Amino acid sequence: MKGLNSMKNNIIFTVALVLIWGQFTIHCLSKDFRKSQTQDAILEKDSATREKLKRVSRILNEGNSFFQKGNFEKSLEKANLAVNTYPTAPGYYLAGVSEYKLGKNRDALASLKKGTDIDPENEQILLTLGIIYTAEGKNEDAIEVYGKLESLPVKDKYNYSFKKAVILKNQGKFEQSYETLKKIPAEEFAFPAQLNMQLGDAAVQLKKYEEAEVYFEEARKNNPELLSAKKSASITRVASALESGNQAMRKKNYKEAASHFQTAIQNDPKNPTPYIFLGNARILTGEYELALKAFESSLALKSDYQEAISGIAAVHYKTGNYRKSVSVLEKAISLFPNNAIYQNQMGLNMKALGEPAKALVYFTRARELDPAFAEPVTNLVFLLIAENRYKAARKEAESLKSESEKKQIISFIDISEQIYEGDKHLRKGDTKVAKVFYEKAKKASSEEPSVYNAFGRLYFISGDPKSSEENFKKALSINKQNIPALQGLIRLYSSQKNQNLVSQYTKELENLTGNDPSAAIVLGRTYEDKKEYEKAENVYKNLQKKFPNNEAVNFRLAMLYYKISLEENEKNNHDSALNWISKAEKLTKDIPEIAETRKTIQENQKFGIVIPIIQKANKLFDTRQYEKAIPLYQEAFQKTGKLTLYIKIAECHLALGNEEKGISMLESPPPGTRNLQTREAINAFLLRKGEIDKAEAGFKEILAKKPDSYYSHYQMGIIHLQRKEYEASVDSFDRSLLLNIDFVAARIGKGISMYHSGNKKLAKEEFETAMQQDSANELAPYNIGIILFNDNLYNEAIAIFKEIIQKNPEFSDAHYQISYIYYKRGDLEQAEKEIRKALDLERNEKNLFGLIRILSEQKTKITNPAIKKEILELGRELAEKFPASPHATQAERLVITDEDNPVILQSYQSRGKLIGIPILINNSVILNYGTSVETLDKNRGVRLWRIQTKTPYKFLLADKRLVGVSERKLEIMDLKTGLILRETMLPTGEVKKANLSGENILIEIASGKNSKIYSYSDQLELNGSIVFEGSFWSGIKSGVLFSVAQKDGIRTQVYDSSLKDLNAKTISQKGTGELRFLGSYETGIFFLSGKK
Repeated sequence: MKGLNSMKNNIIFTVALVLIWGQFTIHCLSKDFRKSQTQDAILEKDSATREKLKRVSRILNEGNSFFQKGNFEKSLEKANLAVNTYPTAPGYYLAGVSEYKLGKNRDALASLKKGTDIDPENEQILLTLGIIYTAEGKNEDAIEVYGKLESLPVKDKYNYSFKKAVILKNQGKFEQSYETLKKIPAEEFAFPAQLNMQLGDAAVQLKKYEEAEVYFEEARKNNPELLSAKKSASITRVASALESGNQAMRKKNYKEAASHFQTAIQNDPKNPTPYIFLGNARILTGEYELALKAFESSLALKSDYQEAISGIAAVHYKTGNYRKSVSVLEKAISLFPNNAIYQNQMGLNMKALGEPAKALVYFTRARELDPAFAEPVTNLVFLLIAENRYKAARKEAESLKSESEKKQIISFIDISEQIYEGDKHLRKGDTKVAKVFYEKAKKASSEEPSVYNAFGRLYFISGDPKSSEENFKKALSINKQNIPALQGLIRLYSSQKNQNLVSQYTKELENLTGNDPSAAIVLGRTYEDKKEYEKAENVYKNLQKKFPNNEAVNFRLAMLYYKISLEENEKNNHDSALNWISKAEKLTKDIPEIAETRKTIQENQKFGIVIPIIQKANKLFDTRQYEKAIPLYQEAFQKTGKLTLYIKIAECHLALGNEEKGISMLESPPPGTRNLQTREAINAFLLRKGEIDKAEAGFKEILAKKPDSYYSHYQMGIIHLQRKEYEASVDSFDRSLLLNIDFVAARIGKGISMYHSGNKKLAKEEFETAMQQDSANELAPYNIGIILFNDNLYNEAIAIFKEIIQKNPEFSDAHYQISYIYYKRGDLEQAEKEIRKALDLERNEKNLFGLIRILSEQKTKITNPAIKKEILELGRELAEKFPASPHATQAERLVITDEDNPVILQSYQSRGKLIGIPILINNSVILNYGTSVETLDKNRGVRLWRIQTKTPYKFLLADKRLVGVSERKLEIMDLKTGLILRETMLPTGEVKKANLSGENILIEIASGKNSKIYSYSDQLELNGSIVFEGSFWSGIKSGVLFSVAQKDGIRTQVYDSSLKDLNAKTISQKGTGELRFLGSYETGIFFLSGKK
């Protein structure tokens, strides 16, 4: 494992030199057709055939004429007529080239192949086949065709050899291409300059640089004005210099390599690529300013050159300017989001800045973008090892393609884990057990420096300085740059007061770390994770003395202070929390959460009195007493303005079934408080309600902005699990656990996914790990109980479920499972007892159906009217309260077969205050809540769709479309989806009434004391309007508008509902008393006049 430690910090750059050459093209498809050649064949045929061929000849000549005029449809028509009259090679050729010109390449190939069946050596047909094959990217077919052409005794045979060679070169078959080109005699070839250019190009690819220069010189002689020949000669010299530089790099002669790369730049100073090679060499020689200059020069020549941007970021990283590197990469990623190298570099910077969660995200993203890119995988593995997450590290290492590299890294993981276990015992002073683990690590590899460092620490603590010194020096002999070994020797010599050796090794350590404090930052982070904040602060303060202007050190110290302030705030030590946050503010402006945290602490300080109120509200929330919790949360929120309290109020409304109120609150939080937390709450609710697509889109949007949100990754795992996409769900749960290893819910989710995918053993391991992490969580043992039950280990399963009930007596699912086990065994009495306990705790559809099932089984054995009555009552409750349940249909049938009372009341859950009367249309119920509109399935009450409305609809109308009318806007929506199809603004005023009439939409708008009725078409075009001064009006289905007024009796005006014709038919009749509209039908209206 020698040198593996150094792998952790290396950046690997792979730069491919791509040389693009001009491609020789012969335009062989022209409009100049030969006259039909069927005449010669006519003489050899019988009289009937001769007549057909004469006719074919005339048809083809007409077709050729159309082709030359560019009328390819007509020429194809004539070609088809010709081959149907009598199939000939010229006929199929005309058909093929016409189809090619019309873009029908597949048809063209079919026609031309038929032509070759008749005349296998037809040059025109073969050439056209070659051109189409090349255009279609069917290079092997094209090569075969040109190979056949070059074997024919034709004038242009060398042209075909040339075409074949060019295709071979483009395929990367440079040797074959080169040999083919060399066989073409330059003196017999029409384009000798192009021939020599291609020969030179192939020679460069084969690294025959001297031969390449000769060919390019010949090309210049063939054509002195050929600029590409001059340029190609220059590129050849560049390629030769780069090859020499790469050879020096492989031998680690970096200064020599830089010299060759400088030569390449001198030969072609406008080429951005050699600067990249030079920059990489400068990094390896430690000449960072010169490296930066090289990369910047490359970028100046090509502003979007990704390798140059990567190089600039690498220089900043190497010099410890991590924030500057991040800034460069953030801009680059916005332009090139799929660049795996950028993502990997971002991960390295985040690791250096002490942000392991973000580093994990970037390394994972890099691995996904380029599965063959090994570096992000190794970086991820080493990061996980640093966090002592060996199981996760092994899983990632298994994805490495190189077996030797995989074996090496897995061995290193095993050694690291043994050392970690030994260190745990060493910290407790148990040196004997620690030594056992260290011996195991040494047995696995005697060439790993960390093993000897472990023994060095062991002997130092055991009081054996000589053995300690020997082991630290052994580690240094394996790796002279091993920082822990140097630190161990400094500590050892300091305890012996050997100042000379302390100074010697301190100087070596300083020379080694140079401007890179990252190793010490990692040590500080280790103390942070152990909550040994004083030790972490000392590490960072010592680094500040050495690197006073290093932003990575200042950032990490600021993060430490920020973390301490959060903990102090949690303890209600607000003065102390503000003191720590002030220290953080002085060090960096790069932690956006600081300002918000200061505000939160100040609010907590000011309103400390609300903490008991919040605690009381939380207790009510946890016991599902949401109505009592709401006023307490509201009181606390009004005093503090804390977003978390606002979200709690919304969640209470959601839990009470007031969906519209809850969602409206979450979607419209108080100004300045909207953040990802509210979005996560909304999407989690949508997921619980079964709106998976919307929830998925929401969580994906969150992850696009905050890829290190472990909660959103967890919810994506739940979504995949619900869709039975088990592999994808495990992947999402793994991401969540990578970001937060203590998130038990993700571990349980992963266990469930593994179980469903058939991996019971691993599933059980995940649940057992979850139990160790959170012994109070009932879900992990519950799932173990399910596994035991499914394996027919009933007694063991019952024992698990009873243990859960002891810890959490209100967990109804455990009673349900025990009941089901007894039911399966035939013990109906015990089964009934347990299911009734479950129902007492939670009266849900599962428990109701469980009792129905048990009682139905009892009914078959004993006749008891009380059992039948209870079954029917339970069935009605299940059908009416839980219509969306998979058991509802069965319960309905149960009730309907009861002759005494076959009626079922279908209930629909109201999710808020309704505006207007629900619309019943087709098989849907449409509900208007003002802030939203939703459609339910009429039979099941299941939501079909829901849309959020920016401005509340005052009226909803429906026939073949859904019409929404707000104060300022008229909108038409699709009945099946709720998608807005059209919209238009309404005139200013108050919308008083809206009707559908025929194909028109009628809307009354009042402005001041005046009212008008406006008519809109179904395309939302304004048809016309009338002034309304009557008592009431109504539009009816047949397309008529009635306006009724009390003037000298009762006067009714009847209009066409389009209001394009304002000449109304007027009907006058006697009548007194108040006029009141009662309703309408298809062709008329009902109203009351007094008592008549």
